[in-house]
Amino acid sequence: MLLFLFLFYPYTSNDINDKLAVSTSDAMSAAVYMLPVSLLTAVAEIIKQRTGKSIRISDTNTVLRQQPCAASEIALAVAYANLVLDDPETVTQHHLKMLRSHFSIEQIHELTRFIKEKTSE
Repeated sequence: MLLFLFLFYPYTSNDINDKLAVSTSDAMSAAVYMLPVSLLTAVAEIIKQRTGKSIRISDTNTVLRQQPCAASEIALAVAYANLVLDDPETVTQHHLKMLRSHFSIEQIHELTRFIKEKTSE
């Protein structure tokens, strides 16, 4: 059902960046390392499967990132990663709203940055 929703609403990447923009550098600094390692590992595995690139997750601040992560959050992040890898132009406001139900805007921004950074290397 979730994947079905990810396929049907066109949205430009500029609009995504506008929606996810964080206004201050302090907020961005606070967002760094907010995502749990288990979630990043799952997303890194998807990136590895899709691109063939081996992804290394930094060990910085792992104590803060060892918080538990619900399976629904991991599934949502993986679905979002697949969508961004397929075509970032198809991400819609509805997708972001679904992500927002489980993640803060800063976490969504970090997840998007992580996916783009790891696929561009």
